[in-house]
Amino acid sequence: MDKEKLKGELEKWEREIALDPENFTAYVKRGNVLDDLGRSEEALDSYNSALEINPAYDKAYCNRGIVLKKLERKEEALSSYDKALEINPGNDATHYNRGHILDDLGRKEEALQSYDKALEINPGDHAAYYNKGNILNDLGRKKEALDSYNKALEIRPDYDKAYCNRGIILKSLGQKEEALASYNKALEINPGYDAAHYNKGNVLDDLGRKEEALASYSKALEINPGYGAACYNMGNVLDDLGRKEEALACYNKALEINPHHDAALNNKGLLLSNLGKKEEALACYIQAIQINAGNEIAKRNRRSLVGSKEFWDGLSENSQVDLWSGDEDFNVLASREKLGGCSGKDLSCIHRLWVEQYRLLYLLSADLEQVGHYTSSMVFETLLQKQTETDGHANPLSLCSLAAANDPTEGTVFQAFLKQDCLPSQRIQSHLAVLQASFSSAIDSLNQFRLYGKNKGEEGTGLCLVFNRSFFAKPGETSMIAVQKEDDSSSGKETDMRRKLPLYWVLYYDCSSGRLHYTPACSEYSLNRDFNVCEDALKESERKKLQEIGKSLKNIRMLFECISEKAQKAALEMLIYLRHLVKDAAFKDEKELRILSLHPYNDQSSPLKVLEGKNCLSVGYLPVIHEGEEYLEKVIAGPKLRDFANLVDVAKFRLHRLGGKKKVEFCQSRAPLS
Repeated sequence: MDKEKLKGELEKWEREIALDPENFTAYVKRGNVLDDLGRSEEALDSYNSALEINPAYDKAYCNRGIVLKKLERKEEALSSYDKALEINPGNDATHYNRGHILDDLGRKEEALQSYDKALEINPGDHAAYYNKGNILNDLGRKKEALDSYNKALEIRPDYDKAYCNRGIILKSLGQKEEALASYNKALEINPGYDAAHYNKGNVLDDLGRKEEALASYSKALEINPGYGAACYNMGNVLDDLGRKEEALACYNKALEINPHHDAALNNKGLLLSNLGKKEEALACYIQAIQINAGNEIAKRNRRSLVGSKEFWDGLSENSQVDLWSGDEDFNVLASREKLGGCSGKDLSCIHRLWVEQYRLLYLLSADLEQVGHYTSSMVFETLLQKQTETDGHANPLSLCSLAAANDPTEGTVFQAFLKQDCLPSQRIQSHLAVLQASFSSAIDSLNQFRLYGKNKGEEGTGLCLVFNRSFFAKPGETSMIAVQKEDDSSSGKETDMRRKLPLYWVLYYDCSSGRLHYTPACSEYSLNRDFNVCEDALKESERKKLQEIGKSLKNIRMLFECISEKAQKAALEMLIYLRHLVKDAAFKDEKELRILSLHPYNDQSSPLKVLEGKNCLSVGYLPVIHEGEEYLEKVIAGPKLRDFANLVDVAKFRLHRLGGKKKVEFCQSRAPLS
């Protein structure tokens, strides 16, 4: 009915009420017309007037509930429906509308019961079957939802919405051709149904029919230019087809429609990154994370970008790239208490220090095919045992707190580097436990066998476990701070307790000479007191990397000196990773690499525990054999390990029992100990 006719109807019921103020049905009819005119508050007053005259009029309560729902007064609407059903339990429309409001309130099971009650009274209600199907779908009961849509279509074969939603269910059940047929049927009934064109595009994309999918999305957008999801998915298909610029235009359009579409920002970032526009990509990831702090894909993409050579190579000399906004590690370390009182200058320097920390982590990232981990035969035996709490899985390698390291200056050498005039007498206190495992590029090293894995104090009795590249994450793949997440076993995602970590080279600083040593593989390079390269005979690539390390260290020292004394403690905590990647030069022969993991002491869900029999904290890393991956390549025994043959027998047996398929090489070092 058009607006003029509705106004005529309203005048008619106003006259009826004027003639008979006790005519409660006239009040209800007037309420219905006011509702149709969009005058919900006045409609509510009219229904209330009817109920004052006749408190037992169930239809007035039902219609009152409909208006209250429109006014977002959902609990009151539910009470109104309940009152109507007290008066007349046999009104199917009231049960139907009650189902609607319960669904809106998230009470899905109760909503289902209301629709079932409506259908018990009126088995021919196609809309009740349709809505029941929607709720069953929300509850994950896909096949029952499909049955409900089919029932709605038996009653009303031209129900386009039921065909469309039926298609969505069929797609989710893997019946893609049937889903396509269902969308086509919806469009045969209603060619202007934008959602059916959109969903048809989705299933065509899944079927690999990309060009047809594009045509469907285009049709949806022709009908509804504000259909952001169609723009976004169209961008994804265009990207798959290699039509990058068109894909970028689609993501931009989707973001015009919905500036808070974090998935579109993430995909735009990925596309910009592939086009070489790294800083623009970073800005997209930051914005996506700021919109949705739970967008793990954007976080992972941001970390991978920042850990890539292309990102750093693409930065200009004086680039002020933003690596702190949207960075969960920065936000954990830079609490309000620490940085709240910082001046603008101090804060700017801390931001730039954070960038330099990232730059050095990129420069010190190791990507070796194999590295050694020196340990005792007892630890190796433990690694090959099944965990008591998880049947069938080996024990993980433990990361242990650096407080238990054999270097008494651990964590303080970096401070000496920053402030040359003094070596701090105490460690910086932190709310984070720093855990690590050490590795070495010197795989069969007499020096390492002297230091590590001694049995009853005897040198040369340890083992070197040689791990392959897949034991570690790629640079930047994981955050610095191991914030424990819920285990989502249904998606197959790893929890942070079992995540892979990037591997970094350790730098060695000589406090007396001011020289700094970088020892990749079996080489050793040095920087002088001013962090300039000392060696002449270097390959250009090695010289360039060493120069970049020196330049970054200079920047760090300069920025730290610019920070006020008051803010220096906060700045040191922000550089927590670097504090544990700079050691005393006395240890340079170890050629050490490390993985580091930071854990808040106060995180109740953290996997942190006290290592049994030792006064230090630990956390599990990865087992030697883990979910089909085999990380162990070789086991080298120290030259004085006496029961080597027995160790090999037992280890091979246990590796096989743990599911190992590949051959692990066992050998004994011939390096003489004297």
